Amino acid sequence: MKKISWRTLFFSFWLIVGAVYVSHSWSPSSYAYALSNHYGYQDISPTLGKPRSIRADEWAVVTPLTQATVRNQFERYNKTSLYEEDLRINYGLPIADWGIAFKPTMWLYGLINPAYAYSFHWFAIFALFIGGYAFLFKKFGASDAVAAMLSFGLYCTGFKVDHAIAVGGYLDNIKKTGGFSIEKQRPTALLISGWGGWESAPDFHAIEIISQPQITGKSEVTPIIRPDLPLNTSGVISSLNGFKLLIPTLDKKPFDCLSLIALDIKTQIRTLLENPGNLPSCETAPP
Repeated sequence: MKKISWRTLFFSFWLIVGAVYVSHSWSPSSYAYALSNHYGYQDISPTLGKPRSIRADEWAVVTPLTQATVRNQFERYNKTSLYEEDLRINYGLPIADWGIAFKPTMWLYGLINPAYAYSFHWFAIFALFIGGYAFLFKKFGASDAVAAMLSFGLYCTGFKVDHAIAVGGYLDNIKKTGGFSIEKQRPTALLISGWGGWESAPDFHAIEIISQPQITGKSEVTPIIRPDLPLNTSGVISSLNGFKLLIPTLDKKPFDCLSLIALDIKTQIRTLLENPGNLPSCETAPP
């Protein structure tokens, strides 16, 4: 009787596990946290385990942006958004451009149901990690069983944990206070993009505006997810703290000074946001 090779067993195992995993559209996503805590869904949880708030880089950034990319027909610029933001960012998204050739885990998007493609993406990352390191350990002389155990063990260590990252060139003093910049300037309005020092959920975010001359028209603030923002494990600074602010200007004249204060309605904490260098602040410290 011909002996079945280790390689055949290995690939057969991944084929069976992958078929079960993807057919159930499983993933390690904690998106249930957003659905239950921010959108009012009841009795929603993963098939196994529980959603974790610390995974905000996934449930607040990666998964919503993946949804936006699919809804946008995999185009680079998000035409379904008011701001038409560029979806080619530091997170991998299934954008239909030349970069998709380097994203094999996302090749099923556009071919099958997005839920299955999303599940395949996560499974493929796991399988490629285990398979790749098992192959490497085999090359170093490990036996089949040892190579498999080492690769599984490596996956479960801090070597693979990458959620506590800080993206962008933010200075320490800016991280503590938030900040803003002028995205677009028109004769009758300013469009500001920024992020605040809020500690509560977006429902409790508010912005106070101090300006000279004073604003007489209505300002419009829109909470947004900012995937370029730094994240930390306490959640004080996160991508959920982003905002867009449309401020009307007075008689087409620029402001002599402008200050934005992030007000946390839940905690009543008020934080003065850092001004861009070319715009004087009306305040030197929050009241």
